[in-house]
Amino acid sequence: MSPSAEILQFIMTHRDDIVREPRKYVNMLTFAFDQQLFPYADYPDYFVPMRLHVYRLPREFVKKQKKMLDALYQETLSPTERGYQDVWMTTSWLKDQHLLMVELSYE
Repeated sequence: MSPSAEILQFIMTHRDDIVREPRKYVNMLTFAFDQQLFPYADYPDYFVPMRLHVYRLPREFVKKQKKMLDALYQETLSPTERGYQDVWMTTSWLKDQHLLMVELSYE
């Protein structure tokens, strides 16, 4: 399983352990969770201490993970019938707070 898929799977299966940050933008979701809950050390490029790592998920990945991404998209403030074409994932390790942060932006 790819790192992005594992992160999404973790979010979908550990909802009680994850804090959903207040929604400020209509096309974005932000999640935070204790660093002890996820093997972040396995993904040093994704969870860099106190730095944002932003990347567009490949379209092939979006197609393959459509069910999970669609379910999360429905949680945005304004899901549209038209849907989305691109998904951007932002990750960071908030080291001082012992938290991992994942943000999804639907375009």
